[in-house]
Amino acid sequence: ECAFHSTNAICAALGAAAVVFAASSGGASAAGVRLLIWFGLEGLLFLVGVAFHLAASAYSSAFIRLDARNYIGDAFIFLALMIRVGAPLAHVWFKDAVRHASPTGAAALTAFSTSLGVYALARLFPAELFLIPVGVAMTAIGLLFAVAEDDLRAAAAAGLSAVTGVCVMLIGVGSPLALAAAAAEA
Repeated sequence: ECAFHSTNAICAALGAAAVVFAASSGGASAAGVRLLIWFGLEGLLFLVGVAFHLAASAYSSAFIRLDARNYIGDAFIFLALMIRVGAPLAHVWFKDAVRHASPTGAAALTAFSTSLGVYALARLFPAELFLIPVGVAMTAIGLLFAVAEDDLRAAAAAGLSAVTGVCVMLIGVGSPLALAAAAAEA
């Protein structure tokens, strides 16, 4: 299962970067490089987390439900997923990538990039209480940026960040209905 998550993250990162690099708008190549840096940091955190997780003697190699509060490896995986969903302080990659991608690429980025993180959070960290304030902050920041933007693509990206924040908040609640609602939205 770890290889499945890692392979999906790598393919998503390379696909998202290719979509940004393929755009003909000015600044697309710099935005693609910044996107690769953010996803490289995410991949590094995820790799370190998996290494710590597998090295812990109390754990098996199964990734069923992780505990970010008590295990350092799980905390690294949690931080990697915070980058993937665009949590506060790590949300800039999403707006930057969508703004500089082609129109079709921007639609693909908004549809698939954060959904992978929402899925992984729902599988690995259901009912993690820290996700509730993170989701509230994502929603508030996304709504504020969506209202303040004059570029339609950036406003749409900020709006999607707000919707992703609702999903993150629902995962933090962790009830079966909340998890189903987060999965349906993602």
